Amino acid sequence: MKKVILLLLASLTVLPASADWIEVCFKDDECGEVYELSSDEFDGEAKEILNNLEKLKVGVYKAYPYYFKNDYRGLYYPDDNNIFLNMGYIGVHDDFLNILRHESWHVVQDCKDGLYNSSLQKIWSTVPQQYTEEAKKRYGLDPTVIRIEREALWAGETYGMSAAQTGECVKKYGL
Repeated sequence: MKKVILLLLASLTVLPASADWIEVCFKDDECGEVYELSSDEFDGEAKEILNNLEKLKVGVYKAYPYYFKNDYRGLYYPDDNNIFLNMGYIGVHDDFLNILRHESWHVVQDCKDGLYNSSLQKIWSTVPQQYTEEAKKRYGLDPTVIRIEREALWAGETYGMSAAQTGECVKKYGL
């Protein structure tokens, strides 16, 4: 039932008039239709984050819910520098921004070790405890996953955090 509701929500997602889908293949070798997002379509913090990601050559795409295993709201693939956002969750502006911030934080973690690799590193040594607890609930007890995800959860709920740090990545690479 939850999948049906997500598919209905995704069908209500309005695509820009000029949006043409492109085909990509996901990690499980399933290929599908995605829609690329552009900073020109947004304003404010979303525009800033997307503009920074464009400079870093990180693709940001929205895709239908059935491409997301385990009902994920978004995914970042560090080995090919692409973010995929689940259209079943991004219809509400605050949800979209939270997911964009979260996934772009993973780009920041990737940037720490050199953006064009497949390694995510923690940025902060201290993170508010509530995000550590939330990471444990969502992702299990693997300490490596918790260190990475707790920061992304924090960034997802914090105005300007992802925008500022993706901007630092742009500076690091002289873009």
